[in-house]
Amino acid sequence: SDINGTVENILYQPDINVLDNQRSSSDDVRILSGLVWLSPDVGECLVGLHCLSPLDACTYMGIDSGESTLQISFYYDILTSACKDVTQQDFIEGRCGKTLMRGRSVTPAMKKARKLVWLALNRFSIKEMILWDYKHFY
Repeated sequence: SDINGTVENILYQPDINVLDNQRSSSDDVRILSGLVWLSPDVGECLVGLHCLSPLDACTYMGIDSGESTLQISFYYDILTSACKDVTQQDFIEGRCGKTLMRGRSVTPAMKKARKLVWLALNRFSIKEMILWDYKHFY
C-alpha cells in the first residue's frame, strides 16, 4: 500500500524478490485476511453484477439459465480491480493477483466477466486496515 493506506495491488505467491520489496521496517510482510468491509456504494455495485452474463454463471440464476459455471475469486477477480497500481489491461488479461496464467481460466467468458467488474468497481479504492500486534506464522 502507499503512504495513505491505499492498496496498490493484491499479490498471490510472489517471487522472493517481489516479497522482499514488500517488507516493512520491522521485517514484516502484510497479508490479506478474510475480513473485508464494503461501503454501501460498493455493495450496491457488486450486487448489480450478479445478474449480468457471464457473471451470473457464478450464481444459481446463471446455472438455472443453462450457463456454464464460472469460478470467480472475490480477492483476485473482484477486489483487485480497485487496486491503485493495477491497469485495466492487466486486470482483464489476468496478469495481476492470482494470475490467470497460473492454472486459472483465460476463457473469453472470464475476460468478459473481468471487464464488467473493472467497469463497475475500478472507480473505488481499497484501504488497508492493519491489525497491530497480530502475527501469522507458517
